[in-house]
Amino acid sequence: FALDISRARKVLGYQPSLLRQGLLEYIKHNDY
Repeated sequence: FALDISRARKVLGYQPSLLRQGLLEYIKHNDY
């Protein structure tokens, strides 16, 4: 999961609000 976060940070340019929103969507779609 840590690797997914690192990749998401890279993709979003590490914008915390977008990262958090993206993670919430990611978790929702993957049923974690």
